[in-house]
Amino acid sequence: MEDKSESERIEQWVWSRTALVSAEDEWEKRLEFLPPGSWVILRRSDRKRLLLRAYIDEELAFKLHREFGGKCRPLPVNEWQKALRQQTRVLSIRGKLLICSDPKAFEEFRRSSSFPPAIYIPASLAFGTGNHPTTSRCLRLLADLCPKFTNQPFHVADVGCGSGILSIAAKFLGANTVESLDYDPICIRETRHNAYRNGVELERVLLADLQEWEPMRPCNLILANLLSETLIGGAEKLASSLAPEGILIFSGVMRWQIEEVTEAFRKQGLKVTHANSRGKWVTALAKKQEK
Repeated sequence: MEDKSESERIEQWVWSRTALVSAEDEWEKRLEFLPPGSWVILRRSDRKRLLLRAYIDEELAFKLHREFGGKCRPLPVNEWQKALRQQTRVLSIRGKLLICSDPKAFEEFRRSSSFPPAIYIPASLAFGTGNHPTTSRCLRLLADLCPKFTNQPFHVADVGCGSGILSIAAKFLGANTVESLDYDPICIRETRHNAYRNGVELERVLLADLQEWEPMRPCNLILANLLSETLIGGAEKLASSLAPEGILIFSGVMRWQIEEVTEAFRKQGLKVTHANSRGKWVTALAKKQEK
């Protein structure tokens, strides 16, 4: 039997283009219709432009080319599989952090450069390697907000810490003190292990329910990637735990639930802002309303 020609062995295509860093959120929305894990947004070495890349079939590649310009080309199967594996194991957060779920990728980035720093979060029983829309949006908002507090000691609480990814990222982004809590013992174990893997000291890792939690001190930032029912039931606790100028980053809310969550926070004196949806999920900020 004759070998197939090169064109017959090609099954996937790659589409790519550059874009301004300021348009990162807009490009996320434009590309969210693509299959999960098939596309990535990277920050170029000059940190002024983004590199957009998608590994998809021929029809989608030319659709992207027609709508957004850029370049598309075919990829042999072995090259596509290698590129896709490498792409899905690294998540870039605003060019400030790299989240790796693959140990080889983590070691490669750690050896090659000190900036941006790489965090290793292996896939495990505890939720959260950064790829889910709720986690990735929390990470991006965290990266945006941490610089606002760097002129003062600031305290972060990660409520429902899961794998500890948000707690560890907060430390890398400059938080002075971080406390993490979850009601699931497996999550507490994984958070401690992942903090140790990344050389991070979390001031407090607590097995507790949100309702029984008493924060170490008023929180400048609270991260709450939780289900809407938990956010609504814990609205009073979250509001009372914020420092006067504190900010709550919350996610885990579906589009049709955001109004109910917003109302629960309003009753506790919090104003919801910067609500951003990706697919069916919403991530937003909440601050204490001025009296």
